[in-house]
Amino acid sequence: MRSFVVLLGAISLVGCASAESPVPLNAYQSVPAAGSVSPAAATPQSFAPEDLVGGEYRISAFDELRIDVFNEPELSVTEIPVNPNGRIVLPLAGEIVAEGLTPAELGERIATSLRGYIREPAVAVNVTQFTSQNVTVEGAVRTPGVFQATDRLSLMDAVALGGGLNDYSKEDEVLVFRDQQGGRYVARFDIGSIRVGQMADPAILPGDIVVVGESSSRRFFTDSLALLPAAVGIFIALIQ
Repeated sequence: MRSFVVLLGAISLVGCASAESPVPLNAYQSVPAAGSVSPAAATPQSFAPEDLVGGEYRISAFDELRIDVFNEPELSVTEIPVNPNGRIVLPLAGEIVAEGLTPAELGERIATSLRGYIREPAVAVNVTQFTSQNVTVEGAVRTPGVFQATDRLSLMDAVALGGGLNDYSKEDEVLVFRDQQGGRYVARFDIGSIRVGQMADPAILPGDIVVVGESSSRRFFTDSLALLPAAVGIFIALIQ
């Protein structure tokens, strides 16, 4: 009986420690969508890999590039990764910052570096592998990890990639973190409300991090039942 009282008290303390998230529910307006000018005016949107081939995609570290210098095959590179510092090193052009530039902007920057060696250089840059096309799913899911976002993705899709919610998840504390416009933003969603259609299923962008909250009191209670089967048995006997 004493063990059960201690267990009950501990569960109460854990429940108090697991305070509600300070992030307002469904605060998606605080998370700018890709290319947004104003966070307040941002509209959640997603895009597929084929949409990234155009001039709006901005190169990230670890992306792989193909660089063609027309009529100069010895200066062309079929496969070159952007290093962790966001730079590439090319023959004659030397070290060039690639991260944050569109393919067209990087092509122009390379051409500028080559003008001292080649008359009117023409450079084309293509991204052959989008490393930033990943979504991270963490927290109280069955198989957390980093997944490739190869198609239009919603929050429910992202959770499904992580194997779905586990037995300890808090459906109303699912956080989405997004790096955009030089800052990090976060929004909170309720998976249960999304599932029954009371809340829209938001778009998840490449690079987002989805973290499913965990109920500490539920895990503690489950673990305690496994560790103290005798105490529970005694308590049941007392109240019969």
